[in-house]
Amino acid sequence: MSKITESSLLTSTRPLRRIGHGFCGSVWANPDDEAGSVVKREDGGPGRSLANDYEMHLRMLRLHSRAQINVPCQPVFVDPSHPFWDDALANFPPGYTACNGLISERIPAMPRASRNLLISKYCAALLRDQISQDENNEDCIIRLYLGRRRRAGVSASRFTAFTHRNHPLNADQMEEMNLDLPRYARAMADSLALMHWTVGIDANDVEFVLAPKRSTTFGEDCTLGGATCTQGELEEHALWILDLDCCRSISMDKEGMDRAVPAFYRNDPFYPRPGKGDADVETWEAFREQYLKRSQTLLRDRKTDIRDLPDYFVEQLILKVDDFKAGRHA
Repeated sequence: MSKITESSLLTSTRPLRRIGHGFCGSVWANPDDEAGSVVKREDGGPGRSLANDYEMHLRMLRLHSRAQINVPCQPVFVDPSHPFWDDALANFPPGYTACNGLISERIPAMPRASRNLLISKYCAALLRDQISQDENNEDCIIRLYLGRRRRAGVSASRFTAFTHRNHPLNADQMEEMNLDLPRYARAMADSLALMHWTVGIDANDVEFVLAPKRSTTFGEDCTLGGATCTQGELEEHALWILDLDCCRSISMDKEGMDRAVPAFYRNDPFYPRPGKGDADVETWEAFREQYLKRSQTLLRDRKTDIRDLPDYFVEQLILKVDDFKAGRHA
């Protein structure tokens, strides 16, 4: 296990703080070390596998600098018998026991200025002071939903619930903040092409988030990382990908693509969608063109029937968009 992992999670002077929780499990970090590591516990819903998450992480990290996204590096899988738990459990709340876990680089939280901007724009006025002072809301990363817009007429003042953890940012909100939607779409498309044709996985249930670039602590040891973005009202940030535990290998044929299409639509609406309103056409076209362009480069030495698969995948996305929107899918 790396010295970074040990120092970050095992030498905390305060209990580890839960910085995230989802169907795949809970995520814990040293509250005093934003540049350290996190451990994800396999204590979420049934059927989720951190062993698979670990394997997918390793396969993604072999891409090195060819991707436009960041992937948390230095993953370490620990089962319930791993020595890590002998010392680590003392830093968890009472009652926690050893389980499967995945230790990796911590995705940095968005800076305070960006958090305050989101609060001022999208949080109900009566909650702003409470939210800005809540330590839990310091763990802010942004889930960017290029495939979803808020309903017309919805405003922040109508809501009394607000959280910075996994903060959702819809396409119309990104436009309000002068963010470059086509740029993010191209980065997602580039990443999806790499996952399909180089890593050989369906990208099922992966998440794309905005967060600062990785810390210098990990920078020397991890070459996989996308360019930072400075356009718009958010402070400098990069695109990250996480939660690879539901990804599965796919075959390089139409059957494999027929599995990749549902994986695209059943996920949260990170990707832009075809056939939407005029405001989203540019974003979808940027995604489609970059996916096909990168796929052609990756498959240029393969047989013709394999080189035709990216076009088939995009055609199926367009053909089945209404079925998935209406819930008419297997």
